[in-house]
Parts: sequence; structure tokens; C-alpha cells
Amino acid sequence: MSAGDIDIESQLIELRFLIPNKLGGTIIGKGGENIRALRQNYSARINLTDDVTERILSIESTLPVISDILIEIMERMQSGSNADMDGQSDIRMLINVSLIGAIIGVGGDRISKLRQDSGLRVLKIYPENCPSSTDRVMQMVGGTHNVVQTIRQTVDMCKNTAILGPKENYDSCNADPSFAHSYGGYGAFPMQDPLATGFQAG
Repeated sequence: MSAGDIDIESQLIELRFLIPNKLGGTIIGKGGENIRALRQNYSARINLTDDVTERILSIESTLPVISDILIEIMERMQSGSNADMDGQSDIRMLINVSLIGAIIGVGGDRISKLRQDSGLRVLKIYPENCPSSTDRVMQMVGGTHNVVQTIRQTVDMCKNTAILGPKENYDSCNADPSFAHSYGGYGAFPMQDPLATGFQAG
């Protein structure tokens, strides 16, 4: 996610998300029918990388349209996951490290309020950048609409913060399963249910 004094409701923005490879097919659909329908129905730019361990989903449109697209995608991901998520979605948004301070706030005050307001089971910013990038992962686990509302609030929190220094978007071909627990990626082992692994909303 990038920023810089934008009108988040009407301006085109791009949001990027880390997706486990095993759920890529539920987004793409047979012969690409799902992702093609999303592009046509919403007139949005939607891309999903094709890598072995994890993929990057990028969506470019206005924030209200991105929100509607995410709801559809999360519903498909829930149906395609083998984990017993009890109707919860696990979404991991890529955020430039320059914007993390705008989310955390002084002494963690902003992220604390975001957690309180979100209604999420898990809200976590991982401590390390994704490999060979300036991106961090923010993980959100909860109801679909709670996740979308938290994403909207996060974009709003970052809208007036500029990207500082070099910008290197995460390329999922650089995925490192042995380091995934530190940056929020997906390891070489089967996906775990984040509601059962001891993750805390912190």
C-alpha cells in the first residue's frame, strides 16, 4: 500500500495482499473464470502472481470497489480452505514500512484503538520486512466485514503519510518458508488455523 494525501473514496489506489498458493485457484477459477468476472464486473485491475509458496494479489480501483471485491474473494477463500476457520477470514495486507508508524502511533496508541474498534480475533503487524522488499505484513483474522472495515480504516490512517527512501515491492518469488514466521508469509508446512496457534491480537 502506498499513500500521499489521497481521497480514499474516489481516487484510484492499489492494495496488495499475500495469499497462500493453495488458495490461488479459488480466486482464479476454472479457466480463469472467477478473476475474469471480477475484472469485468468491477472494471478493476486485478492480478495474482503465480508462485510456488505464496502469491501476491493486487487490486487497483477506488476503495469502495476494492472493498466489494475483497468480500467476494474472502468468501471464495473460506470455501476453498481446509482449515476450520469458523466463518473467519485470514487476510494479510502488504504495507510499505514507511507507513507502519502511521498505523502504530506514538507508544502504540493508534493500533491499540484500531484493535479495539475492529472486532477482529487477530490484528498483527509482523516485525520483519518481507524478503528483499520494503513491505511489512499486517495480518487480520475475523469476520469478512470486520476485515474490510479495518482495511478501510488503515488506508485512511496512512493517506497523508509519504513513502520515504527507496521502495521495493515484495516479489513472492523471493518467499522464504524458513523465515515466514517472522515476516508473515506462508511456510513450507500445511497452513495452520490462526485461531488455534496461539496468535494474539498484538
